[in-house]
Amino acid sequence: MSATLYCDLSDIQAILSVEGVADRVDDDPEAVDDAIDDASASIEEYCFPAGYTASALSGNRWVTHRCAELAAGELCERRGNGVPAGIAEKAERAEEKLKRVLRGWTMIPGAAKNRTAAPVVSNYQPRLSPVVRAVVERQRSSSRNQPTDYPQRVDQFEGDWYSI
Repeated sequence: MSATLYCDLSDIQAILSVEGVADRVDDDPEAVDDAIDDASASIEEYCFPAGYTASALSGNRWVTHRCAELAAGELCERRGNGVPAGIAEKAERAEEKLKRVLRGWTMIPGAAKNRTAAPVVSNYQPRLSPVVRAVVERQRSSSRNQPTDYPQRVDQFEGDWYSI
């Protein structure tokens, strides 16, 4: 079982109805848990590489709805049965939305990304001596760490360098 499950039985029952779920698991009641686990793994497959963590996703209603839609599709096709058209369309739309999250085209509402996924900009400086190369200038984080006993290097390209 997955460490984090993003929906529960009542979320699937809201899509399929209580009787609909009962008809699909009359031979194995634990099939619901397997469907939820599989849907939760799919959520993680799409969202973790996009920079979301399990703690940011758990309890998020957008994630809960997508997980329930995927789990309902899994539950319907479990014994080789055909998935009803409405449920299949919901599951396909849920997967398309998750693909958009993975590609970075959409953010999950109400879920914060991991800080390490934030873009970082480096300060590249050209060096001409002894060979032409680009060097990353690391900046100090606060004024208390700035040295005062020798002059700071000033970037000769800072400002309107593109107009030179």
